[in-house]
Amino acid sequence: MEFVPGLALLAMLLAAVVLIMRGQSPVLMLLLLAIGWAGVAGVGIDAIQTKVIEAGGVPFASAVVIIIFGAWFGQILVQTDLWTIDYTRTSHADFLRTALPFGLLMVAINSGLAYLMLG
Repeated sequence: MEFVPGLALLAMLLAAVVLIMRGQSPVLMLLLLAIGWAGVAGVGIDAIQTKVIEAGGVPFASAVVIIIFGAWFGQILVQTDLWTIDYTRTSHADFLRTALPFGLLMVAINSGLAYLMLG
């Protein structure tokens, strides 16, 4: 019966994902998921109040930013058709014209974000 808590955690995760996809607030769902997972794990009420509720979503802000920018970069790749380029058949000039500026832009943006998040 050791798999029952694992199944409960997965069921709560799937329920949260379905609710988020139906339009519920992701922040609220993640907070409820954190409280529910802590309860299933056997964490006491005092620890849930201090570490989950009082700490809030601040520790998750960097993860949310990473997810948002990852999705944004993915859309840039799709909309500019950079993901369809066969780099083994392109000339050096094509590579310098398309992929190199895009790659340098991504490095610059990620470096700036890392500097802002880490201080």
